[in-house]
Amino acid sequence: MTADRSLGRAAPRQRSLTRSSEGAWVAIERARAAMASGAAFARPVEVALDHALVRAIRTPREALDCLLGGQWPDKSALAYELAISDCLKAIAGADLEAARASFQAAARRAHILIADDGAAQPTAGAADGSASVAA
Repeated sequence: MTADRSLGRAAPRQRSLTRSSEGAWVAIERARAAMASGAAFARPVEVALDHALVRAIRTPREALDCLLGGQWPDKSALAYELAISDCLKAIAGADLEAARASFQAAARRAHILIADDGAAQPTAGAADGSASVAA
C-alpha cells in the first residue's frame, strides 16, 4: 500500500500480472475457445437419469451439467469425481476423449449407462429389482 497524502490514508497499490495469473488467463481463454468451437466427443454417451429420460451427452459441458445437475445417483464414487475433473480439463482445452471415457466410467459405475460403445448394458430394473438390458 502506498500513502495517499491528500486523504491521509493508504491507497491500493496497482498490481501487474504475475506468472500464475497469466496462466489462469490462458486457461480461461482455452476454455472459451473450446466452448465457442463446440468441441464435441467423437461419439455421444447415452445415459438414463430417470425412468423416462435418456440423454445423449455430446460435449464435456453437457457431461458436466449432467454430473452436477442434481439427478446423478452416486456422487460418492471416485469415478464421479474423476469425471468432473476431466470434464473441466476438457472444457479448458485438454483431451476430449479422456473426459468422455471418465464420464462413461462414472455412468457405468452409477448404473445409468445405456450403451457402452455398442455393447448392451444392464439398466435400472423394475420395482421388483430385476434388471433389463438396453441395446
